[in-house]
Amino acid sequence: MEILLPIIFFILLILLVLLMIFKIKNPRKTLMNKRSKNLFFSGIILAIIGAGLMFDGEVLGENTVGIARVIGILGIGLITASSIVNSSEIAKEIEIIKKKKSLRKR
Repeated sequence: MEILLPIIFFILLILLVLLMIFKIKNPRKTLMNKRSKNLFFSGIILAIIGAGLMFDGEVLGENTVGIARVIGILGIGLITASSIVNSSEIAKEIEIIKKKKSLRKR
């Protein structure tokens, strides 16, 4: 059982990386730009690594719970930052569209 857990986490990490590569290579029309996608996926990866370290607290040494908390919080912060970056860039695009419309009316 001890050998099985790291293998499962490694397989999940590889699947997540493949999903990330697939999403970047085959973009659909979404509201997320490339920068916010990168932040989102790196946050997901960090949060999963933190959860894995929290689940098996003796992977890197005697006690990795503190490090796991910090990594998980950083992952959640990156996920949040991706939505903030995306919404600010969408707001800028909306303002540009409004300015173009107002110039057309003149």
